[in-house]
Amino acid sequence: MSQAKITTDCEILVVEDSLTQALKLQHILTSTGYRVSLARDGREAIAALEKRVPALVISDIVMPNMDGYATCRAIKNNPKWELVPVVLLTNLTDPKDIIQGLKAQADCYLTKPYKTEYLLQSIADLMANPRDSLDEGSSELEIMLAGTSYAVKADRRQMLNLLLSIYGSAVQRNCELEETQAQLQNLNEQLEVQRQALQEANARLQTLASDDDLTSLKNRRTFNERFETELTRTARSGQILSLLMIDVDHFKKLNDGFGHVAGDKVLSQLGFLLREASRGTDFVARFGGEEFAVLLTDTDAHGARIWAERIRNRIEQYPWTPRAVTVSVGITTCSLQRAKTLSASQLINEADQALYRSKHDGRNRITSFEELV
Repeated sequence: MSQAKITTDCEILVVEDSLTQALKLQHILTSTGYRVSLARDGREAIAALEKRVPALVISDIVMPNMDGYATCRAIKNNPKWELVPVVLLTNLTDPKDIIQGLKAQADCYLTKPYKTEYLLQSIADLMANPRDSLDEGSSELEIMLAGTSYAVKADRRQMLNLLLSIYGSAVQRNCELEETQAQLQNLNEQLEVQRQALQEANARLQTLASDDDLTSLKNRRTFNERFETELTRTARSGQILSLLMIDVDHFKKLNDGFGHVAGDKVLSQLGFLLREASRGTDFVARFGGEEFAVLLTDTDAHGARIWAERIRNRIEQYPWTPRAVTVSVGITTCSLQRAKTLSASQLINEADQALYRSKHDGRNRITSFEELV
């Protein structure tokens, strides 16, 4: 694929709050033959667009009043300007920038510091291939981050340009421009490479989003998803399911008396003990703070109590430092009929009520919800 010819005598709007950076860009662009207008932030940029629509917008991201993401969204959401290409200049150092960049619908992402040749060629490509002529179509991506699912629509070029920006800084530092151009000549091969990179990055993000860093257990969001799946299975097959809520006794006193490092060590070791005691079909998660949740599949109330007593005793007998640790446990069990009539949140509430009774009755004990009704 040959490179687009650089066509000048077009106006480019540069949105940059740093006068030094703005003048640098202006010099590069005017030296090439472009006409350049400047705006100090997103508000000034929108005001400029109302007066005259440029051929392309280049915007920094971090700016006062209205940042680059908001500026890009405002342009793309306005029917008068939606086809104006927008280039975002960014460092992309945080995974959240990935989501922000895609949601903003930017046409191109350039990492700082950028090469002048790459900047000019990117501008030429965008002007030679306006978005409405590509007929690319949009795909919806689901990205998991910090327990939150983000649904983002992006076309092929946006995905490609984003991934090029993520890895482009290393390419710019270590590779000659000719090598980069050679990679871009075979679009199909490059798209496949970038697709795989996106899948790997998404897999890493999903791992970060589903796991609890401290205990290496699954987190609450992942637990809720698994609980819904197991409830559906119970409602369909009738396989008994038990839920245990486990809470560390007097954890606040431990934290206050010995510090958060000691508290974190206790939680980490508890995660190991719970995982060690569970079967492959069971599911153990850190529910929040010092509270853990355990799903015991194909386990009735009697079996759940035996398991709970075994882990309660294991924790009580463990050689903790700097002080002994005990836990309180609440249990609820779900049959086929209950799985059809009760929600996951209702069953969690039942186990919490049983856990509260264990706390109220002196801690270091087990209570089943059936005992309360």
